[in-house]
Order: sequence, then structure tokens, then C-alpha cells
Amino acid sequence: MKRWLLLLIPMLFIVALGAIDWEYSGEFRTRAAMYNDYNDMDGGHIDNWLVFNIASKLHKQLDFVWQLEVGNVIWGGPMGGWIGSRSVNIETEQLFIEYTCPQGNQIRVGQIYWADHRGLIIADSFSGLLLSRTDLAGFNAEFGFIKGIERQFDQKDDYNVFFAQLKKEDPMLMGLFASYGKDQWTKDANFTLMPNVGLGFDPVDLDLVAFVDYQSKPGVEDRIGYGASAKATVGLGDLQVGADLLYVNKEGLTLLSPYYMNGLYLHGYGAHHDGVGIGWWDGYGMGNNDGLLSAVGFVNLPVGEDLKVFGAAGYLSTIENNDIGIEVNAGLEKALIKDLLDLSCFGAVGFPGEYMGANLPEYIYLLGTTIKVNF
Repeated sequence: MKRWLLLLIPMLFIVALGAIDWEYSGEFRTRAAMYNDYNDMDGGHIDNWLVFNIASKLHKQLDFVWQLEVGNVIWGGPMGGWIGSRSVNIETEQLFIEYTCPQGNQIRVGQIYWADHRGLIIADSFSGLLLSRTDLAGFNAEFGFIKGIERQFDQKDDYNVFFAQLKKEDPMLMGLFASYGKDQWTKDANFTLMPNVGLGFDPVDLDLVAFVDYQSKPGVEDRIGYGASAKATVGLGDLQVGADLLYVNKEGLTLLSPYYMNGLYLHGYGAHHDGVGIGWWDGYGMGNNDGLLSAVGFVNLPVGEDLKVFGAAGYLSTIENNDIGIEVNAGLEKALIKDLLDLSCFGAVGFPGEYMGANLPEYIYLLGTTIKVNF
């Protein structure tokens, strides 16, 4: 009897899964890069990565989402890249249920991906809750709780963050992000306000963000970080040119897990390769005490229906005018199969500044290619 039950249980599980409609999507990426570093050592690596989304509508008011991530698997590396290594490299990016209330409000519970307008504070997954309302005084509203750090189960020593965001697109893009975080162990706390607005003056589009960050830490005087970002894009027929600026004062900004993209590869997270960053770090965070000024110009030009040429040039510095570096990059993106398979080739050269240390090479470089499959 027990043997029959052991056979019956997985069969019933398979039948139950078959009765539910599942949707699949994802992205597979392989990229290769050659580069040197601040010790003037030449090197490079190849890696691949997969994100796989599984979603199901269990009920008209209940959705289930599971997003898996494999990689980055470095070719020849120990985490799955060695010959026969077969190492465990599967991670959960998102895992949540979403309940839609009869009134139309939605609540997500689990591991959730979320990003602020420019990714200055957070653009990553977290464990917690997210409540969404589509019409709150004309705004789309989101309210979230992030369990940042869970320490001792029987003590109040965790790090928790509460945030809210209001945004709308009509008659113009505007939004407001607010967050409060407190570490109950260190007693550090912060309160952040970050409004944004989008303005259009054909052919110019402006995206403006400002922030103020009140920082409290026991034993020291409270501090206030502030700054702003501005992105301007000009459409000249098919040609698109623009500039992206970021200013952060010495007190910095309280970061959770940012992913601010300024258009650079050596001094930023590149759109086609974010795994080099020889001269980049999220150096505008609270406690860095240097501040940041980033100024980048960029250009994009479609060439036919399936080819795009792009390039950027930028300069980074601390607030005390200690040069971080200069970068110039360019590349092309080719759609091998429309809406499915893309190939990009790119290169960058950077000139490190005094802030990055002594005895630096005359220049740093990056040559790379990336292939992506979206399904």
C-alpha cells in the first residue's frame, strides 16, 4: 500500500500542475571581454547568464511568479564553469504571490524586484511586501516594506526599510519616492525624499531627479546628504544625442542596492556589459565622504532596421575636484533575429585620475561582445 501511495503522490502532483496554465519567458546572455586593470595587467573572461521566469494565474485574483537566475557562470571558473564541475549556481531572483483585492489594489508577498526612477537607491530584489494602488488622487501609488537584515530571531536587532512612491505620466511625468530605514542594532537611521519630473520641449526631453537624505547615527552629529541628476535627450531625426549628469554632496545618499547607469562601461554599468567596472563603484553612498560628479554625453544612431551605433564620453570627479577618470566608448548593436537574438560589439578607453591611486597606467581599456536571446 505504501508503495502505491509513493507512486500516486507524484502523479497527482503532475496532474495538478497540468491543470494550471503556466507562462514562461526569459533571457540568455553570453559575453566576452578583454581589458586591463590599474596594475596594467592584461586579462579578460567569458561568462554566461540565464534568467527564467515562471508565472501562473492560480485564480482571477491570485498570481504566482518565480524568477530563477543562473550565473554569471564564468567559463573555466569554479561555480559551474570548470570541466565537469556542475556546481550549484541557481539563485532565486523573485518568488512571490500577488493578490488582487476586489477594489483593484494589489499586494505582493515574498522576494520582489523593485527599482526607483533612476536606480539611484535600489534596483534589485528584496524580501518583503509591496502594496500597489492604481488611482490615489490621480497617482499610481506603491507602498513597500523591506526586510534588509534579519539577525537574532529573539531580539529587535534587524534592519528594516519602509518606502512609498507616487507617480503619474499625464499630463507630464512626475513622481515622489520616500523611504525610512532604521537598523535596530546600530541605531543608524535615515529618511529620504526623492522627487522626479519629466519635461518635453520637442525635440528635447528632460528627466530631472533631486534628493535629500537625512542621516542619523549615534554619537555623531546628524548629517544631510543631497544631490540631483539630470538627463537630457535630443531627437534629431533618427539621431539621438544627450547628456546625463549626477551630483552628490560629500554626505552622500543612503543606498540599498543601486544600479545607476550613466552610459559608461569602465566608469559605470554598461548596457551590454556591467561586469567590468574597473573604475566604477557606487561611490556616492553615505559614509564615503567624497561625493561624486558624473558628466556623460551620449549618442545613438539607428542604421537601417536592424543595426544601431552608439557611443558615449564622460568625466567623473569627487566634489573636491580629485579626478576619478575620463572614458570614451563606442559600439554597435545588431538584431540577428528581430525581437529574439541580438549581437553587440563595443570598446572603451579610460584615463584614470589621481583619486584612483598612484603609479597608474596611462590608460585602461575594454573590448567586448555580447549575445542575447530573449524568449
